[in-house]
Amino acid sequence: MVAAWARNVEYGTIVEFRKKTRSAEQNAKLHAMLGEVAEQVVWYGRKLDIDDWKNMFTASLRHADVIPGIDKGTIVPLGMKTSTMTVEEMGNLIELIYAFGSDPEHPVQFKEPQESDVPHASDDGSEADLLPGEASNTEPGGSSETSSPDQPSGSNFLTDEDKRNLGEFIVRLNAAVGADPDVVRMARNSFAAEQRPLSKLAKEKAETITGHFRDACGKSDEVRQAALAFTCALAQIDEQDLAVQP
Repeated sequence: MVAAWARNVEYGTIVEFRKKTRSAEQNAKLHAMLGEVAEQVVWYGRKLDIDDWKNMFTASLRHADVIPGIDKGTIVPLGMKTSTMTVEEMGNLIELIYAFGSDPEHPVQFKEPQESDVPHASDDGSEADLLPGEASNTEPGGSSETSSPDQPSGSNFLTDEDKRNLGEFIVRLNAAVGADPDVVRMARNSFAAEQRPLSKLAKEKAETITGHFRDACGKSDEVRQAALAFTCALAQIDEQDLAVQP
């Protein structure tokens, strides 16, 4: 199945196989628990915020390495990012927070997050849970259909609507290219949250487009221009038709 799919992707496409990262439910639970710890615990005479506690627990989970900071007398822990954690790692982090809260020296009462607290797109480092256009519409009788029909397997056909949406997607991501690739990710998540109707092929191309613009971050203007040209070709649209920032 993978080999058959690979024969139909664009030349130069890069595919990465990795474990599934944290779920939206885990992310919501983590931040709810961190908020409760921040509200209820005084740490060595200080109240810490959610980000401080996230760094504390992540450092404990990963037995973080520390290095001297730029400012004299400071130290900086490495590897504190939680957005790339696997489901297993996030589960271990949540269990660690539970264990911390059960210590009688700093007891914490935890509440389960409500379903409405589960994010669908996040700017805190996680990918949006829905790919662009992957939202479903429930029909009478309980059946569910995607907002636009998927193209036949192996098809290289993009609808006019696909091209319009991908064109806007490219414009947004191109404008987000800078020193920090996370800005591109946030632009991608913002677009995903709008639940645009895209075919399966268009959704796959959108992820490839995201990767190219992320790779262009911190690079020269020539690299950025090359990414723009390539992604326009990938989306089967004319670069001159896009209102992109120079």
